[in-house]
Formats: sequence, C-alpha cells, structure tokens
Amino acid sequence: MEVKISFRKLWRAYLAGFAIRYLAPVVIVGSEIFQAHALKETDSVPWSKSMASVIVDRILELTAGLVVIFFGVFFFLFKIGLPPIKAGLIFGGIIFILTFLIVYFYFKSFKRESMAKAIGRIFNSKLDSQPLEIEKEIFSFLKPKKKTMWKGFFLAFLRAGVMWFRTWLLVLFLGKSLGAVPALSILGFYCLVSMIPIPADLGSHEAIQAFAFNSLGFSASAGTAFALIIRGAELILAMFGIMVLFHLGLELMKNALFKKTEKIVLNKAKRTTFSSSSSLTEASAEVEKRFTSLTLRKLDK
Repeated sequence: MEVKISFRKLWRAYLAGFAIRYLAPVVIVGSEIFQAHALKETDSVPWSKSMASVIVDRILELTAGLVVIFFGVFFFLFKIGLPPIKAGLIFGGIIFILTFLIVYFYFKSFKRESMAKAIGRIFNSKLDSQPLEIEKEIFSFLKPKKKTMWKGFFLAFLRAGVMWFRTWLLVLFLGKSLGAVPALSILGFYCLVSMIPIPADLGSHEAIQAFAFNSLGFSASAGTAFALIIRGAELILAMFGIMVLFHLGLELMKNALFKKTEKIVLNKAKRTTFSSSSSLTEASAEVEKRFTSLTLRKLDK
C-alpha cells in the first residue's frame, strides 16, 4: 500500500488493538477501527490505507487460522472418529460459515467486484467515497502477480508455524510426548476458539482443550493446564496492550485538542484580519471623502 512506517509504531498500534480484541471481542471491528484511527492520527497515514491494511492483516490471519483448523480437525477426526452430534454441528457450522465468508471475500477481490456496493444495496443505503476507497486499496494489495500479497501470506503462515512450534513445546513442557500432527490438532482447536467472540476465551478454551487432550490419550487436566498457560501469556500481552492503549489515547486526545485549538486561533485570526481590513477601508474612504470636500471648497473659492 506504499506507506513507509517504522516497526515500532506498527507494533504499538497492534498491541493496543490486540488488547481491545482480546478483552472485548464483542465490540465488532472495534480494535480494527482503533488501529486504523491511531495510524491516521499519529503517523499521518491516510484513512483508506490504514483501514485497508488492518482489514487485510485480519483476513490473512483468519486465512492461516482456517487452514490450521481444517488440517488440525481433519487429523483429529481421523485419529478418534466423529465427535458427539451437538459438538459436531456447532463447530462444523462455525467452520463452514467462516470458510464461506473467506472464500467469498477472495472470490470477489480477485474478480475486482465491489462488496461494499453489494452491502449498501442490501441495507438500502447510499455509500460515501470512503468504503469504496478502502475497498480499492484492498483490491490493489490482493493481486496474485504482486509479490507483496505473497509476502503477506508468508508472514501469516509463518506466524501460524511459530504457534505450532509453541504448542508442541508447551505440551512437552507439561511432560507429555506429542508428535507434530497431534500438536497441529491442538493448535486447530485453539484457533477455532479464538474466533468465537468470548472475552479472553474464558471457559471455552479450557473445555475444548480438555476434550482434545483427553481424546488424544492425555489427561483432561493437562488440557486445562495448557489453556491456562496460554491465557496467562496472552493476558500479559494484553496488559502491555492496555498500557499502550492508554498512552495512545492520551496522544490522540492531545492531537485532537491541539487541532481544535489551532482551528479556533485561525478562525479568530481571520475575523481579526477581516475586521482590520474593514476598518482600514472605512478610514481610507473617510480620508478620500474629506480630501474631495476640501478640493471642492478650493475650487468654489
């Protein structure tokens, strides 16, 4: 998207967004909007580019997560067989809906067909230029012939690979011998739970990991311990994110106050200039009037 910005500033915006998304996931796209707004206000990134970059980042993350879920759940079912009907319907439905939305998004993006206009027609609302500009930036990034798109996919799957290794290492730390494929299944369930909007995955992560560990031949308590360790690490990251969020909030308030003050001063200066100009014009007219009157008197004499 042709915007140069330091890694430190990007990391700062990401941490703040992660804190919002992790602790308040029910606020739909709240973290994404804040990240884009922070980049716009603190680093002068155009709104269309900042919002598009955040959306693309989330889409790539979801894409990698869905691939992990698909293969992880596939190997899990291959090993233990079909799950209970209710659980299968719930998780199968979630996977199907998310997969459909991602595939639809890529299909429309590669064909350059506007999704914003389609959404506008559904809700019978007239769109302004901003959603279309954001969509244009997304289309510009998602071009198979562009290296930047493939770099984005590489980084997204590299992150998934690091999480895969983290899962294997953590289970090993718990004293359990685990192969790469079962570790992928455990990671798949983690990614699946992370996509459900529950604050800090409270209860859901422990329950699903207890089920996964027990099905893989480990104790349910090991699954609970695994989920608690993951939550502890993510809570620490979220706490750092809250501190960054507080700092960014103060910075955004300061910038907003400065802009408002600057606007008031400029308006006052314009009024003062206009008033001075009017006074000068009136004084000039008065001088000219007196000069004309004096000239006429002399001519009369």
